[in-house]
Amino acid sequence: MLFRTVFSTLLILSGVTANNSSTNAIPGDRPNFVFILTDDQDSHLNSLDYMPTLQKRIVEQGTTYTKHSCTISLCCPWRVSLLTGKMAHNTNVTDVAPPYGGYTKFIAEGLNDKYLPVWLQAGGYNTYYTGKLLSGHSITSWNNPMPAGWNGTGFFVDPGTYNYYNVTFQADQSSPVSRPDVYSTDLARDTALEFLDKASEAGGSFFIGVAPVAPHAFVAYDPNAALPDFTVPQPAIRHNALYPDATIPRGLNFKPDKASGASWIAELPQLNDTMIDYMDDFYRKRLQTLAAVDELVEAVVDKVEALGLSNNTYITYTSDNGFHMG
Repeated sequence: MLFRTVFSTLLILSGVTANNSSTNAIPGDRPNFVFILTDDQDSHLNSLDYMPTLQKRIVEQGTTYTKHSCTISLCCPWRVSLLTGKMAHNTNVTDVAPPYGGYTKFIAEGLNDKYLPVWLQAGGYNTYYTGKLLSGHSITSWNNPMPAGWNGTGFFVDPGTYNYYNVTFQADQSSPVSRPDVYSTDLARDTALEFLDKASEAGGSFFIGVAPVAPHAFVAYDPNAALPDFTVPQPAIRHNALYPDATIPRGLNFKPDKASGASWIAELPQLNDTMIDYMDDFYRKRLQTLAAVDELVEAVVDKVEALGLSNNTYITYTSDNGFHMG
C-alpha cells in the first residue's frame, strides 16, 4: 500500500500554506496531514538512530529534508514561524516568555487569526491538535483568548507542560486539569488516535498536529524563583532501563584542549568528569523519552492504515529546533 510519508529535521510548510487560500477544491479530494512535532530533538547527536519504528515506517519510506534549518533555534519563536510562515523579526515573537515572546505575545501581535489552522479551516479542512503549542500557553492564558482555528484540541499547558508524569491538560473548551494518571507522551498518542477517528468519521480532509514534549528537559516552576529549574527529562517507567551504555558522541569538538567560539562560549571551562557523567545521563534520559515517541509513531501509522487513509495522508516528523551537548 502506498503510504505518503515525509520526514524532516525541520519542515518547510510552504507546500501546505501555498494552497490555504483555495476554497474551490472539494473536501476529501485534497491530502490529509498528520504533523508530529517533538521538542528540542537533535539531528546531529544520533537520537534518530534509537527510534527503529520511525526509521522503518517513516524515514525509509519517505523523504528526508536535510538542507532546511530553523531560522531561530528557540522553541516559541520558531513554532510561531512554523505556523505563520514568517521569520521571527516579522512576527515580533522573539523569545519564549514575555515581554518578547510566549503565547501572550503571539496574541498581542494579532497572530491568532493569521496562522495555519485558521487558513486550513478556511480551505475546508478539519483541524486538530494535541500536545505543546507555544511556551506561556498556561492555566491563566489558555482562554484569553483560546487558540483559534481548531476543531478539536488537547493542549499541554504551563505550569505542567514539561511534567511528563503530571502534565496539565486542557481539552477543547474544558478547564485545564492535572493528569498524574498517564505519561504525557501516551496521552498525546491516545488523543491523536481519537482525533484520527473523529476526522475519519467527519469526512473531508484534515490536519492533525501531535506535539509531545519529549525529549525536552523536565521543567519545575517555582513561583518564588526568577527562573524555572531545568533537570533531566522523565522517561516512561517502562523505558527507564533502556540504552545503559549510550553516551554523547565524542566528536572532534568534544572537550577540546583549547577553547574556541565567540563571546561567553570561549569563556566556558573545560568539561570535567563530573560534568561529562551528568551530560551522558542527560543524553540517555533524552533517548529514553523518545522511546515513547517511537511507540506514538507506530500507533499513529497503524491507525491511519486501519482507517484506510494511507493513500491520501502525509505523515511528517520534525522537531521545533535541535539541541547541543558537549
